[in-house]
Amino acid sequence: MRVAVSCSDGRISPVFDWAKAMVVVDQDGTVETGRQHKSLEGIQPLHRPGELSRLNIEVLLCGGISARIAEAFAAKGIRVVAGLTGDIDEVLSAFANGRLPDPAFSMPGWRFDPSSEEEPQRDPGAGPHRRGQKP
Repeated sequence: MRVAVSCSDGRISPVFDWAKAMVVVDQDGTVETGRQHKSLEGIQPLHRPGELSRLNIEVLLCGGISARIAEAFAAKGIRVVAGLTGDIDEVLSAFANGRLPDPAFSMPGWRFDPSSEEEPQRDPGAGPHRRGQKP
């Protein structure tokens, strides 16, 4: 399986849309068989799904991601596990061992239901609200 992780200084980038780099990891079960660092600089956010598709990426592990880009990844058949935070190696280990989603690697404002098979989701009630708008 080929997995991409958006990165910044050894950690998951907070927002994939503007990440400058990613790590591409080849995994055979729980064993990492290869790793490459790839630059995302100069690749516009809406062109990134096509670029990852060309690299045969099957799964993207990332922090926040805009809905439009996440939909473009889905259209390319790439699974997106968003709302992640933490050290890249720790997140990759958790993923390889079937431990994601895990609240230990969830960004603030992302809800996590351990009884659900669904990926973590942005909590619509989290974060600042516009004046007069109720959560």
